[in-house]
Amino acid sequence: MLMMIGMLVFFNFISTPSLLKYLGLEQALTLTDPKVISDPMTSHMIGELVRQGTLVSLDDVWSYQSSLYQTIITFLIAINGLLAALAIFYIKSSSNDKAIEIVHEFVESKEFKEFVNKKVKQKLKIARDEYDESTQKLELMIGEGEGIREKVSVLSSEYEELNRQMTVIAKKIASMDQADMDGHDFFLSKD
Repeated sequence: MLMMIGMLVFFNFISTPSLLKYLGLEQALTLTDPKVISDPMTSHMIGELVRQGTLVSLDDVWSYQSSLYQTIITFLIAINGLLAALAIFYIKSSSNDKAIEIVHEFVESKEFKEFVNKKVKQKLKIARDEYDESTQKLELMIGEGEGIREKVSVLSSEYEELNRQMTVIAKKIASMDQADMDGHDFFLSKD
């Protein structure tokens, strides 16, 4: 395709009036001066063509030819751009599909499963260690609570025993207290 564009540019360059004038081939290849025609039949035919308006000048031919080449080149460039866009779209979609396929293969691979299992075990180990530590603290607190409950029970029974003993002692002291009875025989007098 690039070669085709190069050939069109080359032929367009060769057939331009300026190149033919520069090379001196303008008189040999084209009809530039109708006065140099010596054949009457050719002269008559040229006159008829000019009268009918079907004969165009050399500059018009070169202009049409140049426009045709430009149109062809533009069309080829447009096709090239379209092919490039399609190629990019195809490459992008195929690379996207390929990337998805690679991800699926990786996710389903043994390495990925081992990686995930390792990470999960690490996270679970941390949680398990915290759980075990909390369980040990709770068991220790339960043990301390039972010890405290036993102490409370012992202290409660000691309190009841001390209370009972205090009652007995208080009664004994009350029965021994005769101070209210002492001195009831005394009289007060003014002497």
